[in-house]
Amino acid sequence: MKRMWMLGIAPAALLTQCAPECAPAPEEPAAVEVRGGCDGIYDELIAQGASDGVARRLAYVIAPRESGCSPQFVHDRDDWSYSRFGLNGLTAGLRANWMSWCGADVRSDTKDLSTDVRCALEAYNRMGWRPWS
Repeated sequence: MKRMWMLGIAPAALLTQCAPECAPAPEEPAAVEVRGGCDGIYDELIAQGASDGVARRLAYVIAPRESGCSPQFVHDRDDWSYSRFGLNGLTAGLRANWMSWCGADVRSDTKDLSTDVRCALEAYNRMGWRPWS
């Protein structure tokens, strides 16, 4: 009887002794690929609810023309922002307009892709393609 008891304990003892070293490694969550440039803009547009057609036009036609799909600061005679879509914060009236529409100061907040996309979609929802015509 004593022998059976020891046999019954031995496997369990062995498992607990090597548990940290022998246990399978926890599975890593699948990496989410974050794309940059125009593809990253497209992904964010889709994530914020844009239709495929609207997302494609904004990401692959408008953003390349307005910014090269990069949040570069532009301050010249007709623009003042980081917007990838050419959203303009040149005048106080325009800045107030954007703040009321999408809660952002397009001169600086549009450096953040999510904010820039939110503002561009709000412009599209309110005015169609007119801002980019």
